[in-house]
Amino acid sequence: MLPVRQKNGGVLIDISVVPNSKKEGIFVEGDTIRVRVKAPADKGKANKEVIKRLSKLFGACEMVSGASSRKKTVFVDGATIQDALRAIESISYTFTTSFVF
Repeated sequence: MLPVRQKNGGVLIDISVVPNSKKEGIFVEGDTIRVRVKAPADKGKANKEVIKRLSKLFGACEMVSGASSRKKTVFVDGATIQDALRAIESISYTFTTSFVF
């Protein structure tokens, strides 16, 4: 089951981030949502890029925990679990898939 849960008028989504990646995109690997960005994990550059990429998929979102960790939690305002899962399903059709930017 993907790490998505309802909370305060939106959903919380747990993600794993890979900074300094040669390949950018959002990957669903089993029960993990992995976001790969080219930006380095320096002065919040990777975090800004992650939010930018996730906003394209989910709409308005913000990082609520994990600013200095590869494991992060993102809040998607106004979304339901069904909305989030639909967005994730739009990029996932096999066990490991990706949404490349």
